[in-house]
Order: sequence, then structure tokens, then C-alpha cells
Amino acid sequence: MDLALPENLRQELKEPFGELCREITLENGSSLSYLITVGDVTSKIFNEKFLGQNLSVIDFKVAREKKFANIKELGFVGNEVIFNADNPAGFVTSSLFKKLAEIFKFGIEKKGIIQINGEDDLVVLPLILTVPLNTIIYYGQPNEGVVKILVSEGTKEQAYNLVLKFRPI
Repeated sequence: MDLALPENLRQELKEPFGELCREITLENGSSLSYLITVGDVTSKIFNEKFLGQNLSVIDFKVAREKKFANIKELGFVGNEVIFNADNPAGFVTSSLFKKLAEIFKFGIEKKGIIQINGEDDLVVLPLILTVPLNTIIYYGQPNEGVVKILVSEGTKEQAYNLVLKFRPI
């Protein structure tokens, strides 16, 4: 079952879900935790600063406009494990949940990329629900910086309560 973002939830989801970082530095970028970046610009910045994310979620778009043609333009070296998932704008698909569950059940030995066919904006919610505790997720907050989420029982509960408000289709 896929889930559609209801109109009345759009404004709430525009607010940062975690700590807003105006810039990415070694202090807020590096960690012993599993690191995930969501979004092309955020992933590109992490690659340029060699901050060592384990997994990146990309769609080759910025502000819903196609901006990048391939992973090399985002600073990836080309030997990453690539997973593909469909996720149209305004939705969270069951196939995306399944792909994330598969990735985190079996793990990946080297850097991975989830290449979204559609839109990566809502991927943060299913990520929070499927990743292990203490994972750190970074995603871009347009015109403000990057949001850092340390996944805890509390953030999982928040994400779950938000996803419950989505409309099943």
C-alpha cells in the first residue's frame, strides 16, 4: 500500500525535523555512527568535504528540477553499490519501504546510493523508521542549511505519527 501526503501536512513537513546546521563541518559531519545523506546537494557537499557518509539518497534534482546527469557530478567515485527505488513526488511507496528494509536487514559493506526515480523529499520519514538507532541522517533545508537527525526511539515515534497521517492509496 502506498501513502499519499495530505495537503494539511505539507506545512508541518517544511519545518526542520532535527537540528538545523547552517554549514557542514567536521564537527557536525563526522561520527562513529552510520551516516546517511538525503538529497543531491547535501550528498555532494559531504562528498566534497570527504565526510564519509555510508549511504546517500539522490534523485538528480534540486528543488524538483533536474540538475545532475550522473553520480560523478555529485562527487561519487563510481564504485558505490547502487539501489533503485520508485517514489513519486508527494508519496511514500511500499516498494521504497521494502527496499530500505532490505538494505538495512542485510547491510552493505561499501558506500551505497539509493537512486530515487521520482522524488527524494519524503524519503527521510521511511528512513527514520527503518534504520538502526543512533544512525545520523542529514538532509537539506532549502535556503537555510542542513538538518541533522540522530535517530532515537523518540524520532522513530515522531516519524511514525507523521506517517500515520498520510492517506493510504
